[in-house]
Amino acid sequence: MFLFIRSSFSYKLHTATACFSKRFFASSSNYSNLIDIPIRADGIECGEDDFLQNKLNDIHLMNVADGVGSWSELNVDPKIFANELLKSISDEFLSIKTKMFNLHDKSYTPFLKRIISDAFRKLQETKTFIQHGSCTLVTLSLNIKTLILNSYVLGDSAFMIIRNREVYYKSKDLQHGFNWPYQLAFEDEYTDDPLVGHTVQFQLKPHDIIIIGSDGLFDNLFEEAILSYVNQETHYLKSFTHDEYDEVAKNIAKILTFEAKLIGEARFGSIVSPFSEEINDVGFLDFKVYAGKNDDTTVFVAIIS
Repeated sequence: MFLFIRSSFSYKLHTATACFSKRFFASSSNYSNLIDIPIRADGIECGEDDFLQNKLNDIHLMNVADGVGSWSELNVDPKIFANELLKSISDEFLSIKTKMFNLHDKSYTPFLKRIISDAFRKLQETKTFIQHGSCTLVTLSLNIKTLILNSYVLGDSAFMIIRNREVYYKSKDLQHGFNWPYQLAFEDEYTDDPLVGHTVQFQLKPHDIIIIGSDGLFDNLFEEAILSYVNQETHYLKSFTHDEYDEVAKNIAKILTFEAKLIGEARFGSIVSPFSEEINDVGFLDFKVYAGKNDDTTVFVAIIS
C-alpha cells in the first residue's frame, strides 16, 4: 500500500546537465578548465546523446536519451532520432491537462509509460525527415510538492538516487545481450515496445540527489566512484543556500562527465571499468580487457532542497 502524506513544506529542485562528445578529449584538459564543459545550453555538443527538461505546474520532467551509434555506419546521424523523440515526449507531456496528473498514487507510473508510448507512436506516424535511428531512454517525473518521483528506463542509460551519502537506488540495464540495449527505433523491425520499459515510483526526501546518465557515465565509473565524487561536493549539503545548491549541481555534473571521459580515453590495458568487467564476465573476447569505453557522456544532476 502506498501512503501519501501531504506536506506544508516548500521544496525546490536544483538541476544541471553537462556533456562531452567522444569526438573531443578530456585528457587534453584538467580541472582548471572544467568550466569549459557546457552546462544546460541548448544545442551544446553532446555527440549522439541528448537531454531535455520541462516543467508543468509542480511536475518536473527530466530526460536523457542516447542515440545508438551503430546507425552512423549507415550514414545516419544517431542523435537526430534521440532529439526528435525527446521533443515528442515534451510535447506530449506539456499537452496533458493538469487534472490528469494524480501523482499521489501509483496510477501515475503506468501513465508516464503511456506518455512515452504515445509520444513514440506519434513520432513514428509523423512522416518527418526521420527515416531511421534509435535510442535508449531515461525519463523521470518529480512532483516538487509531494516529492514523488516516477521513473522510466529503457536500455542502458540509467539513474541513481543518493540519500544520506549512500546509494539508495540504481536502475538496472535492459539489454538483449552484451552491448545490445533495449531501444526505441523509428522502424518497427528494430524497435522494442515502449511498454516494456522499467518503471518504479519513489518517495523522495529533502537533500536527495538524482544522477541521470547515458552509458558513457555508467560504463566508465563504478557506483562507488560516482558516490565518492558526489560526497566530496556535498559534505555540508544540508546547510547550503539555494545558490550553493545550484553551484554544487553544476560541479557534480561537470566532474562526473570529466572523470568518465578520462576513464573512457585511458590507454588500453591500463584500467578496470564497468564496461571492461562486463566484457570479461561474458567472455566476449578470447583475452582479458582492461580499458574504459570512449563514448558520448551526458550527466543530469538534480538536488532537492
